[in-house]
Amino acid sequence: MRKSSRFTVILGMRFAAYALTLIAILLVFSPCPTRADSVITQTISLSQVSTAPQSVSFTFSNFDTALGTLDSVMLNATATTNLILSPTSSETDDVFVVVSDSDTAIGAEIECVISPPSTGPCMDSDVNLIDSSSNAFLLPDFQSGPGDTFTASVTDTQGYEFDTTATFTLVYDYTPVAMPEPSSAGLMLLGVGLVLLMRKRIGQRLPQAS
Repeated sequence: MRKSSRFTVILGMRFAAYALTLIAILLVFSPCPTRADSVITQTISLSQVSTAPQSVSFTFSNFDTALGTLDSVMLNATATTNLILSPTSSETDDVFVVVSDSDTAIGAEIECVISPPSTGPCMDSDVNLIDSSSNAFLLPDFQSGPGDTFTASVTDTQGYEFDTTATFTLVYDYTPVAMPEPSSAGLMLLGVGLVLLMRKRIGQRLPQAS
């Protein structure tokens, strides 16, 4: 009766250790919930002082698909304009800042209106969004090649000398690749450790039970 009881305890301990290890392994290899709203932000600024239309090209880095699934691309554009000289009493001056990418998938237009006798500053902003629900076919444009080329143009309708500072921010919102939680990996290591410990103890007790 005593031997049978010892065997039962030993087998029970062995079963518990293996069961815990199996649970840990299942937790490690099952996908954990992904974090939403992971964001990559890139910002480029320019400053122009001129009497003639100005244009500048710049490149944003494309989204790295190894990070996860791209859900949306958002272009934020803001600009501040000052005139070097005040418009005359009969003129209202418009300064346009237009930014768009190489294949016009995304763009924004900013208009600063300066009325006499003011010389500014005039501030304006615009936001253009591409998301997976309405414009999914445009998202691949931001995932291939070395980067998306943008062009920003600054134009003064009256030909005044203007001083414009603009900032363009491209935001990638994406769902990250599912990764095992550190706690699950720790639980698996704990289970493996318990198995090794139980095997050692069982090996020490078996000769006494024979």
